Amino acid sequence: MTLGKMAISSITGLICFIILEGLQERGIIQSVMAPLILVFMISYIIASLFISVFSVASNAILQCFLVDTDIAEQNGHGEAMHRPESLEGFVYKIQKEQPIKGDD
Repeated sequence: MTLGKMAISSITGLICFIILEGLQERGIIQSVMAPLILVFMISYIIASLFISVFSVASNAILQCFLVDTDIAEQNGHGEAMHRPESLEGFVYKIQKEQPIKGDD
């Protein structure tokens, strides 16, 4: 999350710097530092808000996957019933590395 926030803020700051340099050459502004710092701080805050939404969504999806797996084990099913096909390869790889309890 931190890497994403910094990447978004840095790219926004770079674009702002390029624009402000053009304005400084024309004599419209005196210094680029104050607006640049302000733009960086605002973009960091906005990036934090957007990335936190994606973080909460990914944590919720992971939690649902784990609950589905746990319920399937408790009901005697071998595997989770609502697992997407994109996770099949991942689950198969993990099961090969660490066998489930009771499979010995």
